[in-house]
Amino acid sequence: MSQMITTELLGEHPLLSSISTSENLSTAWIRSGDGFVGFGEYKKFVVSGSTRFTQARNWWNAEVANFSIHNNVHGNGTGPILFTSFSFDENQPSVLIIPQIVIGQKNGKSWITWIGDQAQPDIA
Repeated sequence: MSQMITTELLGEHPLLSSISTSENLSTAWIRSGDGFVGFGEYKKFVVSGSTRFTQARNWWNAEVANFSIHNNVHGNGTGPILFTSFSFDENQPSVLIIPQIVIGQKNGKSWITWIGDQAQPDIA
């Protein structure tokens, strides 16, 4: 069964670094005011070993194949996002996180992506 993912444009909102939702902050990547803030964890995957990059790619591709994506923004970085932290040492764990909610901003354009069939999450 596919999981619905929706992306919509946002109106005015605070800086990415000060946004909050009902989900806990889990991940962020912000540079010069633009970037992504992830809240909650839809799924998490931990890999290690010499094939960790292949394992990660295969897992992400399988997850994306199960999404029903409704992207009304259609820009780079919109839609489902995967945050990763790969270790340099192949014997140490590397972590991949698909956030439940992602708020993004680029060149003055802001959007929200969420997983599930519920209404757009409230942000403050």
